[in-house]
Amino acid sequence: VAAQDAGDGVVTFSLGVAIAGLPFLSGEYRLCWGDDPADDVGFDQDVGFLTVSGPLPLSEDIICILGRVCSVELVGRDLLANDRVAVLEMIDEGEPTNLVSFPGFVNPANGTTPSRFILGLPVAGKPGEYALYWGRSPFSSWNIQLGSFILHGPDYFGNHTFSLGEPSTLTLQGVGLLR
Repeated sequence: VAAQDAGDGVVTFSLGVAIAGLPFLSGEYRLCWGDDPADDVGFDQDVGFLTVSGPLPLSEDIICILGRVCSVELVGRDLLANDRVAVLEMIDEGEPTNLVSFPGFVNPANGTTPSRFILGLPVAGKPGEYALYWGRSPFSSWNIQLGSFILHGPDYFGNHTFSLGEPSTLTLQGVGLLR
């Protein structure tokens, strides 16, 4: 933790940007101070509490299905109605890249309540796994990953012709086709 002495007994500690951790639903973090502490030992003076606001990580993947309304419910502490969620593509190293765009899909989505987000009705798009992110307004970047977002449905397969009286088969590719 970087500290800056402002004089007159005032020291400012830069805590950085928290992008992980648990915003406890019914508690706070204790803040302690120590005179020249060693590692985690020696912080023996309570100076207050710190409350972390935001969503908890998802306990399971969010699954949306092509042709059905898609929504996300979050649990957390001090969630606000103007918080937002976004579905982003992932690159090989697991870093987010672009917002995904599907016809009928709202991305990013504003909360309809502090914990509910309606992502619209995706009617087409590339089924697969993406990443779900959360952001607080005023929005600056998507740096809080909540978990995985999986779009189920078939890949577009084009036009096919079948003949009456002849055996016919149709092969679909996609994600979650047999649930």
